Amino acid sequence: MNDIARLAAENAVNKGFNDVVFEHDETHLILALALITSEVSEALKVFQDPYDDTLPVTCGMTLNQLADFNNELADIVIRTFHLAAKLNLPIGDAIVKKMEKNTTRPFLHGKRF
Repeated sequence: MNDIARLAAENAVNKGFNDVVFEHDETHLILALALITSEVSEALKVFQDPYDDTLPVTCGMTLNQLADFNNELADIVIRTFHLAAKLNLPIGDAIVKKMEKNTTRPFLHGKRF
């Protein structure tokens, strides 16, 4: 996953997205987080907008809607990987470590959902 994060960052730079050095200006970090949030908003919009291509398949979404939703989820991951790579963070290692930690937590660990 760390390699995928680096590839996401390289492609973003090659395509003119966020080709800045994050250490020099915290505004770039804020912008990167806002862009991740915008992708989450786009996923929500796909979920909210009615599609009339077929009957709902799962979670009230149609096949075309699910494909668009999946693409938005991919955008969230790509932007997150890009940010991690720009900050030289080993995101793959962090994901594995967090997943391992989550296996030790109690059911819902005090949360409602």
